Amino acid sequence: MEILWPAFGMFALTSAVAIGLVTKRFRAVAQKRVNPAFYKLYRDGQEPEDVAVFTRHVTNLFEQPVLFYAVIVMAFATGLGGGAMVGVAWAYVAARYVHSVIHLFGNNVLRRLQVFALSWVALAALWIMLGLRMAGGA
Repeated sequence: MEILWPAFGMFALTSAVAIGLVTKRFRAVAQKRVNPAFYKLYRDGQEPEDVAVFTRHVTNLFEQPVLFYAVIVMAFATGLGGGAMVGVAWAYVAARYVHSVIHLFGNNVLRRLQVFALSWVALAALWIMLGLRMAGGA
């Protein structure tokens, strides 16, 4: 059951960023920095850069993390998600939190790429660990 907690950590991150996005969009409309009609079909204008970064980041949190959620559910369902997998799962979540902070508050692209790559390494490790455990090798 311990393997499920990192998924809650990712849910918390995704929720916080989504709430931040909604807040930024409402402020941008209230400050007349974006026409509310833009959000009808996402055309006829564009979002201010500070809002667009949040929009892109929310989208990003529904891309790679899908593979994280899948491996977590598979590890839990098979009963193979204990021990080191829990630590690696938390490392993935930590990397995603750091990635979010970098992207949303400063956006140092090189540093963001490094942390993103680290999250991929952790994600790949989770899949490899699960595969080895399923094969009986670990």
